[in-house]
Amino acid sequence: MKDMSEEKFQRVKEAVAKYLRLKKFFATGRFWGIDEYTHVHTLPEENEAVICVFNLTSVSVIKELEFSLHDIGLSKESFTISGGSAFSLNKGRMRISVKCNPLSPSILEIRTGNTG
Repeated sequence: MKDMSEEKFQRVKEAVAKYLRLKKFFATGRFWGIDEYTHVHTLPEENEAVICVFNLTSVSVIKELEFSLHDIGLSKESFTISGGSAFSLNKGRMRISVKCNPLSPSILEIRTGNTG
């Protein structure tokens, strides 16, 4: 990594830090396939999930996802989603609009936590 640019090195460090923070989802979470480029890792006991959306093209795309919370092992309808995506929830069906950069994954976090 000695010849790697500082900017690229920082992106690699950020990606590794994000993976380590989310490792529990990837290592022990329940896997759900939405489609060939989208999958979910759910921790049912915490009612939280990580959604991975892959863009294998050379241009940015907006990916529209729609699924039932129950289909990915979530039960609570009060939560937050991080990852810069617009979402709506209606009668247990989630709709998410995800911007995916070229040749990159987008990782969204669904967190319920204490919603009071």
